[in-house]
Amino acid sequence: MSQQNQIKPIVQMRDINKSFGAIKALDGVNFHLMPGEIVGLVGDNSAGKSTLMKILSGAYTRDSGEIYMEAERSISTTRMTAVTGASR
Repeated sequence: MSQQNQIKPIVQMRDINKSFGAIKALDGVNFHLMPGEIVGLVGDNSAGKSTLMKILSGAYTRDSGEIYMEAERSISTTRMTAVTGASR
């Protein structure tokens, strides 16, 4: 399959890290969502599910890692907001 015909994730989070003081909430988390996929994000209490989604939505700023929206790299929360079309 040529590279142009490959289906690309609509959301991709790579090596996401987030700490709250000494508490490491996320440690190298990877997540992707393909077009047409229906997924559930599950885990134990305090596993980081809400923190990951708050980073994706822009409510929290990640300490490190990369976020891509429809294959475009999001440099900052401001860029991610622009890519998703959301307004503040």
